Amino acid sequence: MHRILSISEILRELCYNTEKCCLPLLARTCRTFQHIALDILWADLKDIRPLALCLPDDFASEEGGILTCRRHLSETDWDIIKKYAPRVRSIRWRGDVDLAILKTFSFLAVGGKPLFPGLKKLFWSDSRSNAFPFICLFIGPSLVDLHLDVSDGVDADELTFLSTLGCTCPQLKALCVDGDFSMAGETALSLSVCKLRHLKALICEKLQPSAWLHISQLPMLEDLKISLSGSLLSQLRQAMDARVHGPMFPNLRVLRLKAKTLELVLEFLEYAQISPAELDVYWLDHVTTDQTATFFSALSKQCHHDSFRVIAIDGESLNRGPAPAINIQTIRLLFCFSALRSINLANFDTSLLDDRSIEDMANTWPQLETFCLSNRRVSTNITFRGISSLQNRCPLLQHLAIAFNSVDLACVDREQLEQTVPNHKLHRLDVGRSRIENPAQVALVLFQLFDEIEAISCAWYGIASEERLLWGQVEDHLKISRTVRDLTRRRDRGVGNYTIGMSK
Repeated sequence: MHRILSISEILRELCYNTEKCCLPLLARTCRTFQHIALDILWADLKDIRPLALCLPDDFASEEGGILTCRRHLSETDWDIIKKYAPRVRSIRWRGDVDLAILKTFSFLAVGGKPLFPGLKKLFWSDSRSNAFPFICLFIGPSLVDLHLDVSDGVDADELTFLSTLGCTCPQLKALCVDGDFSMAGETALSLSVCKLRHLKALICEKLQPSAWLHISQLPMLEDLKISLSGSLLSQLRQAMDARVHGPMFPNLRVLRLKAKTLELVLEFLEYAQISPAELDVYWLDHVTTDQTATFFSALSKQCHHDSFRVIAIDGESLNRGPAPAINIQTIRLLFCFSALRSINLANFDTSLLDDRSIEDMANTWPQLETFCLSNRRVSTNITFRGISSLQNRCPLLQHLAIAFNSVDLACVDREQLEQTVPNHKLHRLDVGRSRIENPAQVALVLFQLFDEIEAISCAWYGIASEERLLWGQVEDHLKISRTVRDLTRRRDRGVGNYTIGMSK
């Protein structure tokens, strides 16, 4: 064996670039490859199925996609598990294994030791309420990233285990508890959060004031997603005024808030003196056009103009009732954020906007990567001219959602279109309720602007079934255009068989 293979970094790089199905063969080649190949092979698991399948055939059987336990573990089985389990670094658990196997494995986690002592990331999403207690099999001091999908069926008493996270996983840097749960669960989670000192990201529905007080002083916290109520903000003011000295949320970059009103969001931002780079707001009450303008105006004074990157505004009332109209005068309040990369106003009524409005936005925000406007009402004043200005002035655009008038093809400058360099980054286009009559011509224009579109999506409602079918035809035309382009390129390079349907 060449002496260069004695360098562990080179061995690891070779194994990382080997297909996963070949790693077992590589591990059997020689002892030099064995440990590194097995480490990479076992690093990421979807569940514990591979571990169970490594045991003798009489241990478990698979029926209907569910792995079922047939006997208890033996001493030999335990030796096999000890060989592979410590290599596991992340697990995405979705509940495809019979609970009897979890119960059997739970006898191995003696003395409070986890089954996977080196586990760093755990994603738990199991809708079976009686599966939740077995999560303790995976929780340990090595864990740094934990995502819990808490279903409605989970008993409140079972959620009390959350209170132990701060002691069991003191090094946690990312914690996501997805789901709305009882007061007991909220109390338990808050107790744990108060003991976590290294959090960089926290996502949860609710926290008690004591936990809010704690996270407001965490120097490493960068990403926060949480709900905010008026009564909670009042309690926070009292607690923080008495106990907090110095800035709150000193390094928070990403803030995603769910609140009853926009005014409550503003009150919190101003009180805590937070200036995030990314802001995602979801509110529950009805919002008016004037309230939206007031919010944007206050935002322009609160956030740093050079570092603000992302804004997304949505709300429950927007999804149910009439959407507030938004015009270019309101949007201009955000023009001070010249480095904006993502704007999402998808559920507003943007029927007052036109091509000139889109052009102004494209000129102001040349670094845009995501641009999402109305899916609700169609503006007949936004045409391919506006879409073309986005394509031309925003070369980094990767996600575009906009309802526009695709019937008006007379506005398209054919000569200029032929000279356009297509955007290669956009792969999906959301057209909302956009009207359409001529799918072949629409596809021709779109391909000149964005030649890598693979999928076109429409609104789920408010669009005729015939128009939905026509947009499906546009997607088919784009696929054919991409195929012809790729075959032409291969022909020009003289590579391979480029003729469609050519027989050998």
